[in-house]
Amino acid sequence: MIPIVCDKKEEWDILLYRDKKASFFQSFAWGEFQKLAGNRPIRLQWKEGNAVEAQIQAFAQKVAFGVTYLYIPRCSFVFAAGTSPSLTPYISSLLTYAKQAGYAFVRIEPQEAFSVPSGYSTVATHARQPQHTCWLDISVSEDILLLGMHSKTKYNIGLAERKGVTVTEEKNSDIFWSLTKETTDRDGFVSHNEAYYRNMLEIPNVHQFTAWFEGQAIASVVCIFFGSTATYLHGASSNMHRNTMAPYLLQWKAMQAAKQAGCTVYDFWGIAPEARKGEVSTTFHTFSWRVDHAFTGITRFKVGFGGYRVSYPGAFDVVLQRSVYFLYRLVQRVRSL
Repeated sequence: MIPIVCDKKEEWDILLYRDKKASFFQSFAWGEFQKLAGNRPIRLQWKEGNAVEAQIQAFAQKVAFGVTYLYIPRCSFVFAAGTSPSLTPYISSLLTYAKQAGYAFVRIEPQEAFSVPSGYSTVATHARQPQHTCWLDISVSEDILLLGMHSKTKYNIGLAERKGVTVTEEKNSDIFWSLTKETTDRDGFVSHNEAYYRNMLEIPNVHQFTAWFEGQAIASVVCIFFGSTATYLHGASSNMHRNTMAPYLLQWKAMQAAKQAGCTVYDFWGIAPEARKGEVSTTFHTFSWRVDHAFTGITRFKVGFGGYRVSYPGAFDVVLQRSVYFLYRLVQRVRSL
């Protein structure tokens, strides 16, 4: 099995849009966006004659000393409709392609657990994408969605409306960047740069929702609607008028828009993992996690809307060039000291 590189949008989308469960990471548009961020998309297809049997999109990334590797977030193959073949030959073909192309390793964050073919070494690594998230079934009526929310979440949605908060759907990267700077200064986390958000908002199925109070933008979220899933990717809020509870109304309006667009799942994109045995845990609205976890505040906010926990297998590197790979890991370790 030899994969063919595909760089034509119309050819890529034929198979992709038949699979309602496919991740937005596999979309042609996301690949073009990542290209602007310096991550070249590698789109591989396996064909039988002229018919595409399977495809997957990876991203070529550079590290120190000119080392390059392939990164596959939420790794899953998109197969032709009605087929579910064994992954093993496709994984083996993918790794053979990567090795022949000179990549030092392939970093995989699997969507579902699978085995790497014998003959390859794997090393556990830190996942970039959230390994734990909350999914909400939004295929039900709005009344049922509200019934499934925590009473405080429902109250805060109503409070925002009573205080006069309004929500608009419009793309404005200047507003989002301004609010992001306030958020990072306040909460102490590192964000992407301004160009990253501007380019992301140019993707057709990326949506921005902004909450307004007394003529001022006080919170904004960026979501991507792809297949059957709406994913809440980024959020930012002002230091002003925090008592209006605008983020609650903002999420509710984003869910309503996702329902109207035909999505059936709302992915909150990242919550704290369940507490391990022996750890002191906290519980809110049927979800439990370690009480002192860094994501405690955002987890409490997200799970108040209801839904259920989804967890992904751990990330790992498949080593293709042993000496180059372990030199890379050594440099990373030294830099972290």
